[in-house]
Amino acid sequence: MNWANTGCSSELPDHPAESYYEWQKTEDGKKIPNYLYSENDPLLGFAALYEWWADPSLAEDDPERWLLVAHC
Repeated sequence: MNWANTGCSSELPDHPAESYYEWQKTEDGKKIPNYLYSENDPLLGFAALYEWWADPSLAEDDPERWLLVAHC
């Protein structure tokens, strides 16, 4: 897809972290936290995709024209 023709652009930033939690749901609906980390590396890398969308109803120089949408 050519982002220039759709009015949006996307980026893939890297977010470092030492660890994170994932939640496991049990049959009775309770959530159990699982602490995850690397035994070999001090940091983990996460990516988050986001896009900037231009509102076509606003002028090109309007500072409110751009909307940031994050996809996690």
